[in-house]
Amino acid sequence: MKTIELSTTSKPLYAYAEDFSQDLVVLTLHGFAIATSTPGGIR
Repeated sequence: MKTIELSTTSKPLYAYAEDFSQDLVVLTLHGFAIATSTPGGIR
């Protein structure tokens, strides 16, 4: 599982999606989970 804090990202979200396409990704904003991306698409 990877966690990405949106307030500290340095590249567009699609670039992270390409990097972590085989992992569960949790997007956070100020420490709170706001979205997840699972292998195979956003849920």
